[in-house]
Amino acid sequence: VSTQSTGDRRGPAMELPALEAAIDAQGEKVRMMKEAKQAVPKEEIEKLVALKDQLPDGHPKKPKPKKKKKGGGAAPAPAAGKAKGNQPVTQKPAKAEKKAPEAAPAEGAPAENSIAESSAAGPECHFGETPPASSATTLWEVPDAQFARQEEQMLAYWKKIKAFETQLKLSESYNKEYVFYDGPPFATGLPHYGHILAGSIKDIVTRYATMTGHHCQRRFGWDCHGLPVEFEIDKKLGIETRDDVMNLCKKTNDKLLPDNNLTGVAAYNYECRSTVQRYTQEWETVITRMGRWIDFKNDYKTMDLSFMESVWWVFSRLWKKDLVYQGFKVMPYSTKINTPLSNFEAGQNYQDVNDPEIVVTFPLVDEANVFFVAWTTTPWTLPSNLALCCHPQFEYLYLEQTAKDGSTKVFVVAETRVEAFQKWAGTKANTYKVLSKCKGVELKDKRYVPLFPYFKDRANCFRMLNDTYVTNDAGTGIVHQAPAFGEDDFRVCLKHGVITKQDVVCPVDDNGCFTDEVTDESITCNITGVWFKSADATIVDYLKSAGRVVFKGTLRHSYPFCWRSDTPLMYKIVPSYFVHVESFKDRCVESNNQTHWTPAFVKELSLIHISEPTRLLSISYAVFCLKKKKKKTKKQRIKKDEHIEQNNN
Repeated sequence: VSTQSTGDRRGPAMELPALEAAIDAQGEKVRMMKEAKQAVPKEEIEKLVALKDQLPDGHPKKPKPKKKKKGGGAAPAPAAGKAKGNQPVTQKPAKAEKKAPEAAPAEGAPAENSIAESSAAGPECHFGETPPASSATTLWEVPDAQFARQEEQMLAYWKKIKAFETQLKLSESYNKEYVFYDGPPFATGLPHYGHILAGSIKDIVTRYATMTGHHCQRRFGWDCHGLPVEFEIDKKLGIETRDDVMNLCKKTNDKLLPDNNLTGVAAYNYECRSTVQRYTQEWETVITRMGRWIDFKNDYKTMDLSFMESVWWVFSRLWKKDLVYQGFKVMPYSTKINTPLSNFEAGQNYQDVNDPEIVVTFPLVDEANVFFVAWTTTPWTLPSNLALCCHPQFEYLYLEQTAKDGSTKVFVVAETRVEAFQKWAGTKANTYKVLSKCKGVELKDKRYVPLFPYFKDRANCFRMLNDTYVTNDAGTGIVHQAPAFGEDDFRVCLKHGVITKQDVVCPVDDNGCFTDEVTDESITCNITGVWFKSADATIVDYLKSAGRVVFKGTLRHSYPFCWRSDTPLMYKIVPSYFVHVESFKDRCVESNNQTHWTPAFVKELSLIHISEPTRLLSISYAVFCLKKKKKKTKKQRIKKDEHIEQNNN
């Protein structure tokens, strides 16, 4: 970038394209002043004229030379004569034509290789040097700054001199390595603001590491695994079940790539590999344009054998140390695409829907005519009920209800929820009286009669548990526990021995339909093979006929939907592999205390997660094409589609 002294406005010569751009910019500036009826400063006119004077002869924008007056340029000198004192009158020299000073070139439009070029008359300023006193010191002193063009010229200069490659080579002699792992993005989509922001931070950190005497390799990475890639291929090929993948070939699917002559999983993987790098060129263009120094030629991909084998090596180390076990984890689950989602994905598509709300009773085994009561908006979870839970410190009332015929029932409900419960149970035909009060801790381990007979023979089930996650601002202050369909339910039931890490009741398959585990000839509640949302009505009708429903209504509330398929999600237990963190928890805490985290609160959060005895470290993710699936019958598909259409309406 060249600067010039205030005594010379001409500046360095410019290439023709840059000169034309500078003339257009200055001309537009003058024109806008005239349109705004502003007085155009003389300096602005002179600057425009000076720029045009630099154009080559014959250029359409170059001003034509002014025609000379007849007889030549300067007026002829008067004839010599005598002056006072007989002194001869000398002829004064003709004044030279005043030439307008030429303006400096527009900032941001230097010649292609003029990055360190200096002005003929002014001082020179190179990158990394202190600018001279005569240079511009504020943005307002920089005429027509064109930062985008300057950035492009800078990138071209870096490329020409191989700045990044040279820096990497020279820093090898530092003998100190700064190890950088770049969390790779998916190449199935284009970069967005979040990628650019994170990339800028990574670039700052790695440049600083090099400036402080470290060799820092920076390899760009691509995440090639997981649902985004598979979902794209499923849409392209029309795949819905595992059998569709296993039978995949050109005979069964005419949408395969012309050169894909494979079958089954191999053909499916081939299609995934072909699409996973669809936007790599766009990524390289954007990342390079933002000025980030990173190696795209020596990149890594998670589908590389070397990468996958390194992950399996880590897993094998854990396995050999007996630190791995198979268990379950409750996650947001899409029954349409048959896979769990992350909590972030589950929060992307909440919709307002109408769901049934019911209050059901749970008769106590050892106290006649006394009932626990619980409220829920997910009746489909009730066949999987294994326990109840109340807050150990909340006050609970034994509330006696007397009907018009004189019959009585006693309900156990949180003190703060009595008014709401009375509205549900009805006040016109019933009267209420408080018999006694107790803390939630006093209700612990009281047994009750199950709603359904499906799992009645399981040990340690169908009793009251205590946990502080229960709230008293909704429901009855008592929460029904279906450990396969709720993260807190799973945690509480695991803590109290209702279930184990390897033994959880889950009578719903991957398609969201009830299995034959909920079949019993002694009751009239046929929900086997029915999609979970479509089963609500059948379950409520059965419980009502059994006298277990205090209240039945409809609640409009916000419910999570799959952002890809736009179908209702369910929180469902999924099989997963876990690491025995408890066995080396102390080492984790010690290492964490020696680690510098940015931002600092991440360190505290990680300590909390490590220290919690019930915190599970899952290291696997269920992929639908590896699971055996049952195809839904036509009747099941119709029920599911009808329910989705009803909710959408």
